[in-house]
Amino acid sequence: MPRSPFALPSDVSSTLFEREYVMANGKEKRGAEFRSGRLAAECSLLQIGIAGEVGVADDRSPIWPERSVGSISHSDAFVWSIAGLTSDLDSLGVDTEPIAEATTVGHLKDEILLPGEEELLLEHGFDELPAFTLIFSAKESFYKCLYQLEPVFFGFHEVQVKSVDGETLVLELTDECPDELQRFDAIQIEYIVTNDNVFTACWMRSSE
Repeated sequence: MPRSPFALPSDVSSTLFEREYVMANGKEKRGAEFRSGRLAAECSLLQIGIAGEVGVADDRSPIWPERSVGSISHSDAFVWSIAGLTSDLDSLGVDTEPIAEATTVGHLKDEILLPGEEELLLEHGFDELPAFTLIFSAKESFYKCLYQLEPVFFGFHEVQVKSVDGETLVLELTDECPDELQRFDAIQIEYIVTNDNVFTACWMRSSE
């Protein structure tokens, strides 16, 4: 099984599965996604020496076994999980997305992007559709990472891309974010865009 689409710290384990296409109705598809995500999570946990199931909270977020923290994402093409020990990490967030289609970007751009974000990525050589998808995925990873530390909802316009280079993207919370989140600083998002898919991951350590 692939470990990760890109390099991660040595204390972050990773499991990436390529999904098989399954014809199913909505309920069956959601069930298959749930099971594949939990399988990936259990494989990631085994790599850090923890054998256990990932539970489900009332809000459908994962409940990681004692001494562990992690994140799960699935798209039509991939299922991906990362995990680490709470002795090393406070939180993790991961996301995978296929490059969005033009009609999707047209419908969602104003809902997802803040002024200047797309232009920043275009200046760094991204095309429009990968740029939109990367920003969307980075904000999803950021949300998952923060939610484990402070279970408060915040929207796409409450976090903003501040910088980008060939391997990382930096996000910051805006002044519009909930008061409970104002204590968090900028976070670096690791990313790769490959084979019409985007992968993003981030993590937080109390020592950083």
